[in-house]
Amino acid sequence: MKKFIAFSIVISISIIVFAQQNYQDVVYLKNGSIIRGIIIEQIPNKSIKLETAGKSVFVYQIDEIEKMTKEVSREPLNNSTNNPDSQKGYIVSIGGSKKHLTTDFQDITEIPTDKAIIYVYRPYKYVGSGVHFIVYANGNPISDSYLYVKGYFVYYAEPGRVAFSAAIGGVTTDLIIEVEKSKSYYVEGSVGMGGWMGNPSLELPDQEKARKKISKCKLISSY
Repeated sequence: MKKFIAFSIVISISIIVFAQQNYQDVVYLKNGSIIRGIIIEQIPNKSIKLETAGKSVFVYQIDEIEKMTKEVSREPLNNSTNNPDSQKGYIVSIGGSKKHLTTDFQDITEIPTDKAIIYVYRPYKYVGSGVHFIVYANGNPISDSYLYVKGYFVYYAEPGRVAFSAAIGGVTTDLIIEVEKSKSYYVEGSVGMGGWMGNPSLELPDQEKARKKISKCKLISSY
């Protein structure tokens, strides 16, 4: 009897802990995007319908999906910046980026011996050009400003794993790269069609193409 009571207590505690963990569905797309929310409809071998925390609803075909998991909801990222609007991670602004774009692109030739340089840039695309987002590295914003169209940041990284992320209205994109000291890397940001605000994207492009695109960008100033 005592064993049964002890077992029941363990089960009850496990159920309470599981409930408190607040699990969510996570869909990993083949294009690198990661979408978090609740799957509200699933047609076997055909498609799924997922609702994000921002109440946006997306439909994905099975051949677009790399994998699907159920994970503990992540704590909010560290949004400690001088920009009061950055708490939500994105902003909608038409033409507001001009005052934050400063000098033309300049390649940094003298890279610190103990760091890697990562250029995070966003070339012009008409689609999504009015939506701007904060970029995070290992959970912390790389700047208190948004990644505006035709703009770029310079991020100095410690050698090793760097996990970049961004989110717009509950739709998240993640990019993980391994960097080596004294080397340069490029991360391209964009906003594609989908949802109410669009889907954010962070990609590791071909370096030659990246250099041509970033040459048309300007350094983004802080708030």
